[in-house]
Amino acid sequence: MRAVYADPRWARNGAGALDPALTDIERRIFGNDIDVELGLERVAGAAALLVLRVPVGSEVLDAAGPSLRVVCRHGVGFDNLDLPELERRGIFAFNVPDYCAAEVSDHALALTLALERRIVTQNERVKANRWSTENGGEPRRLGKLTFGIVGLGRIGRSEERRVGKECRSR
Repeated sequence: MRAVYADPRWARNGAGALDPALTDIERRIFGNDIDVELGLERVAGAAALLVLRVPVGSEVLDAAGPSLRVVCRHGVGFDNLDLPELERRGIFAFNVPDYCAAEVSDHALALTLALERRIVTQNERVKANRWSTENGGEPRRLGKLTFGIVGLGRIGRSEERRVGKECRSR
């Protein structure tokens, strides 16, 4: 059996080319039972297709042929999968609902800190050779501020685990 990763960002080498040598985790998991191939152009005859951003509709499904049994959206949501067409063809589809939750949570916190500490403004002034301690606004001291989380979905809960742990330890 063959599984094809259509657009794996993690499997690109230093030159930006897809590199099968970077599929060591998949090869360990699948063993010799499933061949892992990279690139949408290899989809013909595959039993499984894994995609991050590639739209999967009739064109891709036709190229894969009748051997395709499952499509995994390597991310949150099904926005790039034509679910009615997959269902019509009897192809099972699933996603990874917690994909990058920690990374998005980290990024949300980083952006919040950048705004509060006026990092972007100060960075622009440094690049323009106009930085001084007086221009760009005074960064706010964060010690007495409250970090609010609106919504406790996957990202909000991930953020609460990080920020909340720090708050509870004080």
